[in-house]
Amino acid sequence: MIARYRFSVPVGLCATLLLVSVLQAGASDAIFIQPLPGEKNICTAPEGVKGILLTLKKTDTSISFSCESTEDMTLYPQLPTTTFFVQEDCKFEDDLQNVCKGAAIKKLEGAEQHTYMLSMPLPGRTSRDLYFSCGKRPADDVSSAKSEPAPKSPKKNCIVKIKVEPTDEEVSSGPGGPEQNDNHLGDEQGSGITECRSGSVTASLSVEKPLTFECGESLVLEPKSTDDVFDDSDGECRIAVKLSSLLDAAMKKLNDKKEKYTLTASAAPLNHTALCYRCVFSEQAAKPPPSRSMRSGAEDKKECTLKVYVKGTSGAASLGASSWPAFAGAMGAFSLGLIIGWM
Repeated sequence: MIARYRFSVPVGLCATLLLVSVLQAGASDAIFIQPLPGEKNICTAPEGVKGILLTLKKTDTSISFSCESTEDMTLYPQLPTTTFFVQEDCKFEDDLQNVCKGAAIKKLEGAEQHTYMLSMPLPGRTSRDLYFSCGKRPADDVSSAKSEPAPKSPKKNCIVKIKVEPTDEEVSSGPGGPEQNDNHLGDEQGSGITECRSGSVTASLSVEKPLTFECGESLVLEPKSTDDVFDDSDGECRIAVKLSSLLDAAMKKLNDKKEKYTLTASAAPLNHTALCYRCVFSEQAAKPPPSRSMRSGAEDKKECTLKVYVKGTSGAASLGASSWPAFAGAMGAFSLGLIIGWM
């Protein structure tokens, strides 16, 4: 459900307020401002608002947005990057290549403000919500050397949410039919099975939608026991724990000869939860996984990491559904006062 409000305020030249959208997503409802056509996509987050909502339409190959023009303002994930945040809490990242091969984000040089452009080819584009964050760097990071990266989630931020519209089958098709993904980072097959061959693959799990996945050829699953899983809350995919300690779920192997599994959730967790599995060559299975910072490119190619995200019922800290009636009422009173004053 989207509630939209638009008011005209006669102050000298007529100024037009932004279009306000309420995006319902269960208990984690958040309010985003959707700029009107022709207006600059500058991320601002007044009291009670998360940020701005943009849409990369199926016929567009790029979209630009700006952060506030201050010296200590930066974009998260920090450039150069090929990743985006998967949820509005800006905690977990995924690769843009999992949305569309060839997708990239860069800063536009020479722009008046901190302006960035997300580019995405038409063929093979999937529907996805991308999140970026405009935030202030810590004071010591601005003045000190740039050898130490800033934290991925700034304390104060304005969220840029970009809804990516999938391209039509006709657009992404060639003479031989729809373009096929080379699966370097993995993809979901037509059968509904997520295949993990190499690199990093991201998938979601919910009570309504179990996850069926399969390791690529010559790869075996880690942890070995279906009762265990890697806790990915730190993004490292290293610490093996009991699945039941993180989630009310169960996993079973579907085929004795293949590494194919189905993960089923019985109940949604209270908070957003990140799980992880690794598909590795059998000789690697006995070795403890290295940390992400110690991992080499060659090692990444020898395994596939499956990151599973489960949405929590409490959601991220945001302006929830219960706060919307008060916010809408205040907006209505504000607009009524403007109309009466104008008359």
